[in-house]
Amino acid sequence: MKKLTTVTTMVAVLLMAGTALADWDPGDPYKWLQLPDETSAGMDIRVDQNDGITRTLADDFLCTSTERITDVHLWGSWLNDQKGAITSIHLSIHADIPDPDGTGPLYSMPGQELWARDFTVFSERHWKDISPAYEWWWDPTADGQAIPDGDQNIWQYNILIDPSEAFEQQGTASAPVVYWLDVAVTTDGQGQFGWKTSQNHWNDDAVFWDDTAGWLELRYPDGHPQHPESIDMAFVITPEPMTMLALVAGLPLLLKRRRS
Repeated sequence: MKKLTTVTTMVAVLLMAGTALADWDPGDPYKWLQLPDETSAGMDIRVDQNDGITRTLADDFLCTSTERITDVHLWGSWLNDQKGAITSIHLSIHADIPDPDGTGPLYSMPGQELWARDFTVFSERHWKDISPAYEWWWDPTADGQAIPDGDQNIWQYNILIDPSEAFEQQGTASAPVVYWLDVAVTTDGQGQFGWKTSQNHWNDDAVFWDDTAGWLELRYPDGHPQHPESIDMAFVITPEPMTMLALVAGLPLLLKRRRS
């Protein structure tokens, strides 16, 4: 009984530390990394749907090894730092529609949906306050004008994915595959949330969904110091780490070994 109590206590401690274990910090392992732009040129692009307008943003990434995606980490901010609460984060993985020879669209974009999930369980932590500087805010879906003093606080959102439900990438070093990560957010209706841009640029522009025109490329708008350069989004993808999901999944076996 004492051994069982010890194991139970250990698991309880690990569960209480679950949120901290879900965080991602610079220096932690990653499969794909685009860090948030923490300068005054950083921009948050609205991705919530509080006003009934469908907003989805997507950015591409390269897979060079076959692994499951079990962690996704995003950065974002709230307009005027009037923070609400995210109630659901929708993630989907898409195939790539490239434009290698100029005969297709003028830019690459998401193609066939390969995987999708809605997450209501995730962790949130305050990442950085850049005051006295401000970052930009933009809502391209509603054709809004970019706001230079949109927010000052950056937040990190960490999503753990059950390995049994995770998407398994099929790229290799000799035959890499381009995928797209699509993101949409539902909130409690308080405040407007935007996905943050990154200074790390790769391949083509990020895109946003327009109900009439389909996928449109994201470039910094008029007035921004980086206009009209390409926009990329801030996110981290990590493969099959030793997360709380793995620990909890292995609990029955651990208990069995302890009893024996």
